[in-house]
Amino acid sequence: MELLAVFVAMLIGAYFVYWAVRQGVRDALEDDEKRRLKKARPGRSIDTE
Repeated sequence: MELLAVFVAMLIGAYFVYWAVRQGVRDALEDDEKRRLKKARPGRSIDTE
């Protein structure tokens, strides 16, 4: 019975770590995209003028 409880706890822990990493990666990618768009906008306006 204890073994089952440990196994379930490990599964929940692994899923939480996976979820946290996924959230972190998604946030990092969004920030990177925003930064890239900020950098690209002035460049585009200079090119079009």
